[in-house]
Amino acid sequence: MNVKKLTEAFYIENSHLVELLDKHAATSDDGKTRGYGIALVTTMALRFGIPFRSHISHNHCFKTSQQKGLDFSKAVLLLEDRFISPDPFKIPNDQFVLVREKAAFIEKQFNKYVKRYVDAANADKQTFLGREYKYSTLQNYHAHLGVAAIARST
Repeated sequence: MNVKKLTEAFYIENSHLVELLDKHAATSDDGKTRGYGIALVTTMALRFGIPFRSHISHNHCFKTSQQKGLDFSKAVLLLEDRFISPDPFKIPNDQFVLVREKAAFIEKQFNKYVKRYVDAANADKQTFLGREYKYSTLQNYHAHLGVAAIARST
């Protein structure tokens, strides 16, 4: 499983997305732009980047430590290679090893997460979508995911 960063071009061209992890690349006190680290996965023949996050307080994730891990709810569709930096994202070695070792499991769990969303959206199950996927970035990708009708936002 590749661990990379999103490029500034991704943020510029996707500022319209809802529930994006950060609509503008965060800038630290010293003026450096922080690129979000992502793990690349494929589901439904689409390439997604699942971001590494701290302070995760829900179950739609793969935890690499107590409150850190890969947040499925903030995954972004990456249709173009130029949105993926060639530079690796630096994470603690123990977390990197865990992600590598559990790559198949992570991809399987993310596939389930996406499938549940698509099935609920196609069935227009607003209560489920509102409760389980209210803050999910998947709502940006209905056309790509084959969601028949755009589900009403809650």
